[in-house]
Amino acid sequence: MADQKFNTAPRSAEDTPNPSIQRPLFDEEPLDLETHGGLVVLETGQIAEVTPISFIPEGGDTGLDGPRVHLLPFDAVDTGEGQIITWRDAPYDPRTLTIGVETESMTMQASNAQWWDISPDGQTIRYPHGLATEPAARRGHQPELLKNTTESGSPIENLSRGHGQFIGNAEREKYGKQVWMIENGLVSVPLSIYPDSVHEDDITDHPYPQMLKRLMPRVLEYASCLSEQINIQWKSPEAAAFALNAYEMLGPVLGMITAASPARDGSLHTTLSQHYEHNPDFEAAGNAEDYRELAGLVRKELGPFMDRVPYDWRELARGYGSPAGGVIAQAAPLDVESFLREGDRQLRASEAMTVNRVLGPHANRWRPDKNVVEISN
Repeated sequence: MADQKFNTAPRSAEDTPNPSIQRPLFDEEPLDLETHGGLVVLETGQIAEVTPISFIPEGGDTGLDGPRVHLLPFDAVDTGEGQIITWRDAPYDPRTLTIGVETESMTMQASNAQWWDISPDGQTIRYPHGLATEPAARRGHQPELLKNTTESGSPIENLSRGHGQFIGNAEREKYGKQVWMIENGLVSVPLSIYPDSVHEDDITDHPYPQMLKRLMPRVLEYASCLSEQINIQWKSPEAAAFALNAYEMLGPVLGMITAASPARDGSLHTTLSQHYEHNPDFEAAGNAEDYRELAGLVRKELGPFMDRVPYDWRELARGYGSPAGGVIAQAAPLDVESFLREGDRQLRASEAMTVNRVLGPHANRWRPDKNVVEISN
């Protein structure tokens, strides 16, 4: 690789234009970028990751002069006796740290409580009224595995600064999404897992989900999971790894008291319907007829799974752990080089598409691309 030059697309205008790959970051074994991926050092000294060919969607750019190469905020400094990996320090203030949120939600028609395929192709949004459509990008929609799922989140250029601003922005964003859905004859269902079996024709036709379906034999199981992902700026990569390990120890406990908990109201036998009946509207029902009308409205809007026990078992499954989305199998290493070595190994073996998922495809994430820890709640 040392005598080969490849143009790599810069991630932003601040990056050096068209840097070229100089060498592998770790050179214990030959690097095969014709098929697999790996971590490389550019002529600028900056480290970049190369996506394995198998993770490029059909028809995507497989060259090394395009989006297959992603810059990372690290440099490899040659000391003459070896190399030292340094982090490109980012400004950090705990009072104004950057926080972002991504929300995934399933959609139903408000008129009949039937699932609605809001984006069969991942590129357009379609509505029940007259089958009207609009570009998905206009709504910030990202291609999701399920056709009836929409994702939205804080755009990178408009992240919140500090907890107070984040709470206000998140509330406005969620409220705006609810209004948008209601205005278009849809409702958003408060679930962390799709209650029905996922079939092949439920998967979005977009090339990216189709690529995942090809590579992951159990993708139909993973497709059923939904979450609200919080992105929190890290003080340093090492601090982020420490925080991830601490969170993993508390995750199963915290999950049992959140909105996604199967132990509603302290019991595994409380259905979602019964839970929603314990609120001021039901308590204020003047008579049995009013109560039945309210209960019927809840069932009409949110469907028959409201009476399942337990209504949502994702947190139970995460507590036991899985290779993809449960509690991480091994503690996160507390030094950058160990993290990157494992990421390089996975990229070289085409086991992962990015070092951002080195702890598991759907686990909580150490994300150097954004200088954040990403927590999936």
